[in-house]
Amino acid sequence: MILSCGVVGAQGADECANAQPINLTAPGTVTVAIDNTAATSSTAIPAGGATCPGTALGTTESDVWFSWTAPANGLLDLSTCVNPGGLDTDIILYDASAGCTGLIEIGCNGDGAGCTAFGSDLVGAGVFAGVTYFIRVGGWDAASVGTTDMDVTFTLGTIAPANLVCAYDEPTDTATLTWENQDQYDTVNYYLNGTLTGTFDGTAGAATDILTGFPPGLTVICLEGVVAGVASAQICCTVFIAEPCPSTVVGSMIPIPTVLPLGGGVACGAGGIHADNSYLRSFDLVNGYSVSDEITVECVTTAVNVSTPALAGGTQPVRIRLIIDLNGGGPQNFTYLAGTNVGQTDRK
Repeated sequence: MILSCGVVGAQGADECANAQPINLTAPGTVTVAIDNTAATSSTAIPAGGATCPGTALGTTESDVWFSWTAPANGLLDLSTCVNPGGLDTDIILYDASAGCTGLIEIGCNGDGAGCTAFGSDLVGAGVFAGVTYFIRVGGWDAASVGTTDMDVTFTLGTIAPANLVCAYDEPTDTATLTWENQDQYDTVNYYLNGTLTGTFDGTAGAATDILTGFPPGLTVICLEGVVAGVASAQICCTVFIAEPCPSTVVGSMIPIPTVLPLGGGVACGAGGIHADNSYLRSFDLVNGYSVSDEITVECVTTAVNVSTPALAGGTQPVRIRLIIDLNGGGPQNFTYLAGTNVGQTDRK
């Protein structure tokens, strides 16, 4: 029943197959009443959460289901943030094109930032004209049952590109970008560290392009789709290039005297391809250097001694890991599992 105040008197269907329709056929907002006190959990459908890591999505217990068909391309917001019943909710949005046995998760939220009583706030999910979507609302755990309200808001807008990956190749100093143009864009703008730098082709479907000439340090690459002058939200990835070591070094670290397993060397083998092997060398960076607070390690350099003349001029890939000893038992008791890897080079 649609009330004149814009509130849909509903509680949601218990099962996906009977999802209750939401009547929102133009940009705007309707409020749906949620009541999962008598609902059962959809154990055959996983809780999901791949699209909202870090939002404390639970197991979506005692879930109720709604369906909605997008009247046009745009953006959908689903929110139990204003939470009159205090129900700790999960919200998951699915593409329902393949029915309940072929659900495709396209958005979710566990705890929305600043929401009352662990309400949820799913913002800006891209939706397409004529496509039907299922909205699943459940409790964070088995004890999360009760009532609340959910605002369903549809706005016209440009759907963002998706699945951006930046694969950097150091020898050629190039980053291969792959992504999905979810709509037919007039253009795709790209930004480097927040500055609009250029455009890519906006043809719908899988897309790829190459960027080069990255400076040392962190570069944030962001894409946005543009349709009729309206830009989408941005999706981003990063490329990190270590800065070169300084030409001079203030001093060399003095290792703790050789104590197994922290001594030894690495041999490449009898003139053949080396086996993966390693050894540990420990340094007391606190007491050994009279430091009581904090040390910043900016650069670590190594030298490789070619002891076999026949191997001179070849290459030896080396990886360096900087590991902090957490167990406090001294170098003789140190193991990889007792430490935290805080830095690592590529194989050089």
